[in-house]
Amino acid sequence: MPHLYSLKGEEDISRLALWGNYSVPKDNPYTKDNELLPEIWALGLRNPWRCSFDSERSSYFICGDIGQDEYEEVNLIMKDGNYGWRLYEGPGRFSPLQTSGGNSSAGSINPIFPVTGYSHYDLNKKEGSASITGGLFYRSNTDPCMYGR
Repeated sequence: MPHLYSLKGEEDISRLALWGNYSVPKDNPYTKDNELLPEIWALGLRNPWRCSFDSERSSYFICGDIGQDEYEEVNLIMKDGNYGWRLYEGPGRFSPLQTSGGNSSAGSINPIFPVTGYSHYDLNKKEGSASITGGLFYRSNTDPCMYGR
């Protein structure tokens, strides 16, 4: 694949905001926290899956988050957001069989709850399970009521 830019060192890379194939953005919220990896942009997701940006609102980043026991969710991910995992599964409290260690009280965080989701039991009462595949923004005119959702 041909290079789009002729780069002449670190100065050009910084000026063009190109830090190679993989880098941590300079404004990442946890770059100064020695307790966390600098790559972390948000906290409290259990298993984010099939994330996407909205083609019309590039700051909107959405991810499906596969639940543990009862709830599947879709979250609108924001820089430095905390989505509550290990204290919350979706909008409800979660009580793990084992403690995860650290500060794990509900009052210690300000969780951001899902924009949508569903309970396993509401979807399939006999089986009791179903996972969410991901989060996408609908951008078709086939169903105008769903546009942007």
